Amino acid sequence: MSISKILTAIRKATNASDAFDKLVAIASSHAKYADWEKLRFPKCFEKDVRDAAKWIEKSLADYPAAGVYLGLDTLNERRGWGTNLEIGMNSHADPSKKNIDWVFNCEQYGKKHLIRGLYELHRSYQKFDLEYPADLEADYALFLGYSGLVLAAALERARFRRDCMFVWGFHDGDLFLLCRTSAKGVERLAQQAA
Repeated sequence: MSISKILTAIRKATNASDAFDKLVAIASSHAKYADWEKLRFPKCFEKDVRDAAKWIEKSLADYPAAGVYLGLDTLNERRGWGTNLEIGMNSHADPSKKNIDWVFNCEQYGKKHLIRGLYELHRSYQKFDLEYPADLEADYALFLGYSGLVLAAALERARFRRDCMFVWGFHDGDLFLLCRTSAKGVERLAQQAA
């Protein structure tokens, strides 16, 4: 798995479309036989970012979160009417540390959310008839990568400016540091936790 390449693409992204091309290259390296040229950058990226920023702001409006967990769950998309992202909050996390033990003790959970472009991507590359384990590798790169691009951009636009560590990844698997927020702004981390 090319986790470090995925995280680097998110961390260093100055243009989401170019970063997405890097993610597709990572996915295609695990299944060269698939027709990856048909996979396009979701047209709804800007809407995904706006919607995610509003969702994060609303979820955190009345809670003194110092740590926020954003968990991907691809099994509840329900043909685009369900969700693929959950949010958990912890008021005792230390945003200055890269330790994420607090994630397993979230004190509050908010409403779940759907990143529409994530659902559309999933539908598109499922048509490639990928074979195990290439399907898992491609799914991992694209889901983690696109969601990271959307959520990091959403945090950079949100009006949420308190000391807080944001962690994201698969709700039943790998979790990573996404961003650290403060009164000064947003620091895009996209890296392994300590």
